[in-house]
Amino acid sequence: MIHAALALSLVLFAASADAAEPPTGPQQAATLLFGTTGIWKGTLTYLDYESGERTALPVVETVTLLPDNATLQTVAAYDEGGSRTVYISSLSALDSDTGAWQSASFRKGNSMETGAVTLSLLAAPTDATHWTVITTEDGTDGDSPATIRHTITRDGATLTTRAEFDRKNDGKGEYAFRNESVLTLIP
Repeated sequence: MIHAALALSLVLFAASADAAEPPTGPQQAATLLFGTTGIWKGTLTYLDYESGERTALPVVETVTLLPDNATLQTVAAYDEGGSRTVYISSLSALDSDTGAWQSASFRKGNSMETGAVTLSLLAAPTDATHWTVITTEDGTDGDSPATIRHTITRDGATLTTRAEFDRKNDGKGEYAFRNESVLTLIP
């Protein structure tokens, strides 16, 4: 699972001073994701598997670029009401050999989740804080095999991540809503 989705937090145009050209492709997308460091606060809205209803939870994500300048750490705190807060901690990095964005996520009481997604840009970024990165991966939705897509859009101090799935066995070939987080960077 890339969240926390995603896994979900990415970095920007920080090309090294001695680089002749800015990074492109997955490297450029990863650089944009690395630029999402800070504390983000907002809401995660998800589609409940049982009821089919949308449910919203307050969330705070703290995103840190580790000193290696190649690993992104995200700690997400989801307020489930009362005194119940769920924490999901993730580490993500780009595999420079394959171009895959790899992650490992940890949640108390659950097994570690690992994954690798393909990164792409929807279009050339306007700048370091105005862009859209798309991730895709093969996985499951419920018990069905699916292609999972995250559309991560940064518009200044707003970061929106929309997760959608396309079930491979339903013959539809279309993406459906799974969840969306809308976060604002805390100054």
